[in-house]
Amino acid sequence: MNREATAMICALGAGPRDPADIIEDIGIDESTRDRLTSLLQARSLIESVGDQLRLHPSLDYDHVGLTRVLPTGYRVIYLEETASTNHIARTLEPVGTDRLSIVIAGMQTGGRGRHNRRWRSPPGGIWMSVVDHSTRQPPSAWIDQLAMSIAVTDVTSILGVESQLKWPNDVVIPEAGKLAGVLVEATSAGGELQQTVCGLGFNVAVAPVDLPRVATSLRVHLGAISPVALVGYLIQSYKTRRESPSATIADWRSRSHTLGRSVRIETPDGTIDGLATNLTMSGALVLETDAGEKTVNPEACRRLRYRSG
Repeated sequence: MNREATAMICALGAGPRDPADIIEDIGIDESTRDRLTSLLQARSLIESVGDQLRLHPSLDYDHVGLTRVLPTGYRVIYLEETASTNHIARTLEPVGTDRLSIVIAGMQTGGRGRHNRRWRSPPGGIWMSVVDHSTRQPPSAWIDQLAMSIAVTDVTSILGVESQLKWPNDVVIPEAGKLAGVLVEATSAGGELQQTVCGLGFNVAVAPVDLPRVATSLRVHLGAISPVALVGYLIQSYKTRRESPSATIADWRSRSHTLGRSVRIETPDGTIDGLATNLTMSGALVLETDAGEKTVNPEACRRLRYRSG
C-alpha cells in the first residue's frame, strides 16, 4: 500500500470524515481521493456511511488488521501482550531475503525508555519495534531515531494535532505533555551495524487515567481513535525519512521544541546550562553557554529540562 493510501486511512483514524476534507488533510486532488476511496473500499479498509467515509468495522488492531494496513516488505509479528517489543526484536534473525521486521504489542508489561527508565504501556498505545538486519554505518542508527520521531509528527499533522520534537528522543504536544518516545538499540561488529532496533512508544488511545503526570495521548485531544489506522502511515513516513538523512535533520530542526530554548542537561560529568542553538548531523545538541559553544552527544544526555528566563 502506498503513502497516499495509508495517509487516507490515517486521516480516518479519529472517526468519520467528509470526503471533501480528505483532500486538504493529506494533500491530494479530488480524482486521487476518489481513486483511493474505491481501492480502499474494495479491500474492506474503509466504507461509506451516508455522506461520510469511515474505517471499515473489520479493521481490528491485531495481526490480520496490521498486515492489511502496513506496506509490503516487512515481516509483522503481533503480540497481545509482551514484556518489551525491543527485547523480542533483538532476538529475531532475518528470514531468507527479509531484512525488515516489525514487532507490535497490544500492551507491554516491561517497557523501557532511555537509561532503562520504565515506560508505561497500557492498552491503547502503539508499542512497536522495527528491526533492520542490513549492514549499515553507525550514524544511521541516530537517523532512525529522528526518522521515527518525525514520522509521529507527520501522523499527528494529518489528524490536526500539532506535536513537536524534544531532544534527544521525545515527541511532545506543547503545553500538554509527552506523546511519544523513541529508543534505538544497535549491535555492531567490525565498525558496522549488524542490526538496529527502533522502538516506539506512542500514546494514541491511552486513557487519561493510565497516563503519567507528564504525558498526554491523542485520545485526550481527539477522543476515540484507532491505533491500527495510524501504523501504516507511520511506517511509510519512517521508511521515507530514514532514507534521506539531510532532509530528516532539517525537518527535525524545523519541528524542534528544544532549539531556541534555555536548557539544563544532566550528563555523567555534571550539568550543562545553555541556549540550544542547533542539531549536528551526528545528533549532538549545540549549546551556547557562558563558557562558549558546547556540544552534547545524545548518549551523554541523562535528562534535559527547560529553564525559565
